[in-house]
Amino acid sequence: MRFAKQFVRFLPLVLMLAGPWACASCGGHEPEAVAPPPKVAAPAAPKPLVNEAQRSSLTAAIQARAQATRGEVEALKHATKALLPPPEKDSTSPIVWGFYEKAGFPLLYARTDAEPAKLKELLDYLAGLPDHALKHLELYDLPGLAEAWTPAAQALAALASDRQAVEADATYGAAWKALAEVREVPDDAGLAKLAEALGVKESGPDPLAGFPAWVASKAEARAPHLAALAALDVRLARAVARFYVDFKVLVRADPYEITRSPKAAIAAAAPQIEAALEGAKGDALAALKGFEPVLPLYRREIEGLKRYRELAAAGGFKKLSAPKGMARGTRGDAVKRLKERLQAEGYFDGVPDGTFDAELDQAVRAYQTTHQIDVDGKLTETTLKSLNKPVEDRIAAIELSLQRWRESRIAADEAFFFRVNLPQFELEVWENGQVARRHRIVCGNVNVELDEKRREVGPFNYSRQLQSVIETIVLNPKWRVPDRITMDELELELIADPAYFEHNNYTIEVKPDGSETITQAEGDDNALGRIKLDFKNPFGIYLHDTPKKPFFEKTIRAFSHGCMRIHKATDLGLYLLDKLQGMKADEVQKIWDSLVETPVTLSQKIPVHVEYNTVSVDDQGRVMFFLDVYHYDWAYENKLLPFAQHMKLNDKEFEAALEAKKKNNLGRGYFEGLFKKKFHEGTAADGGPRAVAPD
Repeated sequence: MRFAKQFVRFLPLVLMLAGPWACASCGGHEPEAVAPPPKVAAPAAPKPLVNEAQRSSLTAAIQARAQATRGEVEALKHATKALLPPPEKDSTSPIVWGFYEKAGFPLLYARTDAEPAKLKELLDYLAGLPDHALKHLELYDLPGLAEAWTPAAQALAALASDRQAVEADATYGAAWKALAEVREVPDDAGLAKLAEALGVKESGPDPLAGFPAWVASKAEARAPHLAALAALDVRLARAVARFYVDFKVLVRADPYEITRSPKAAIAAAAPQIEAALEGAKGDALAALKGFEPVLPLYRREIEGLKRYRELAAAGGFKKLSAPKGMARGTRGDAVKRLKERLQAEGYFDGVPDGTFDAELDQAVRAYQTTHQIDVDGKLTETTLKSLNKPVEDRIAAIELSLQRWRESRIAADEAFFFRVNLPQFELEVWENGQVARRHRIVCGNVNVELDEKRREVGPFNYSRQLQSVIETIVLNPKWRVPDRITMDELELELIADPAYFEHNNYTIEVKPDGSETITQAEGDDNALGRIKLDFKNPFGIYLHDTPKKPFFEKTIRAFSHGCMRIHKATDLGLYLLDKLQGMKADEVQKIWDSLVETPVTLSQKIPVHVEYNTVSVDDQGRVMFFLDVYHYDWAYENKLLPFAQHMKLNDKEFEAALEAKKKNNLGRGYFEGLFKKKFHEGTAADGGPRAVAPD
């Protein structure tokens, strides 16, 4: 059976191999003759899409056009390398080079099709960079930009004229345009399309015979124009990169987060700088303006800086010699000199005679208002001292202020937010680019104290700069007293009055670990008043109401433990709860009347920016100068940043500080001297050296 199956399986093969002999053996008959199969003619070879003449002509044209393009790219590459300063002089150079290299060394901003008027507008904007008071302005190569403009403008005009002539050229214009993006010789199908488009026939005259030589002549003619554009383009790329670095990367004035290694910061920001270079390709001017600080106060301060520099160029302020206490009704030459002095700064525009009249009284009051002096219209000692401050000091203050604006983290997409300026002692509510409300604030005091737990000395109560979002408004807040305040202040109150806690609604809660928490109950006498605006931050501070209203009448208002007290806080709360939550005044009042702590979670979070800037501009465009309350300006000017808000004490210093605390009303005079000594030793806030590397 097995054999039979195999036989059947292989039978066809056997028959095929046996051929006619198999049949003869079976039947003994001769096989019939079989006619041979008819011969099939071989298929004719297909006609080529292009013949050798066409291929040769098109190949030569394509290679000539591609060679011209490669030559231009190579020239631009060399120009870029020649114009970029070495990395040790400008840390942005490797980033700019890398960006050009990735893109294939094109013209980015001074392109052959650029609009001269737009380029000139961009250059005019860059020419105004000195008004921004930027550091290392030499890295922008403003003289080089100005020098490169005229040849570049001439090159644009020449190339535009040449482009029109080339495109209108009856012989080679069509080929120049058609082959502009062809870098390699295509297959026959592609060549056939080009041949048809450019009229390259199978036989007859070659319309591209002179094209390679013509292309070479055009490339030679274009070369100096492209070189002129490259000279401008590379300088513009450097300026864009540097602008982004100055406005978005380097931190020079923040007292605690200053950039210590600019080179490292620039290298780390390479992706962002490349993105800035890319984004500026469409409209470089719009891109640069987009990097500027959001608030209009920045531009107003630039105008103020221009005015004060003009005053300096004209000789500055003459020192005012006048008796203190002059007021309305006073007469004499000293009054005339006072009028002249105020006239120089733009506060008085009347006749500078010797009469202290109503006009001068108003001028003095306006000056006192913008210089954070108690307003009384008299030539007080503080007013006279301020008037005699050199104009160079005012210029330096504005320049530092502009740097602080560049470091502001207020974003363009924030339509509704809070801005607190600590030296101004003011909270601003901004909405759609305008100040909707202003509230006075009280911020942290400047007392230097001893922290026994951490064995540190410093001005711990400074209100800190921060960015956060207000998430909750607490009505009738309780006050959970921080340990440091308990130790340094409440315990002293208890010594003076053993019933102090009972009289002021404090309660003590003992935790399972034996520690105590002291809480002040809700009510008008609560340290937080009737409302608290809560937001997350590492410093444990917030905005709140206060029962201590008289402090708001003072000009300098640094009295808190670090939180910021708001003048008319309940009015602000009613405004916010109505605007954001739809809660009307009677509803909110019922909650206040209940004296029950009630948190309200906001449906729209409110960005809050606590900043430090000793200069601003009022609604009339006058520059305002504020007290350097936390000495951050002083530390910047003396190269003592990062700022040290606390200093560690060794055992000997700590024991001496404890002794001073017992003897001398908390030892504040001793602490201040100790803090200043250690501060000047050069230790930064984080314990490291105060060392900022050059750019």
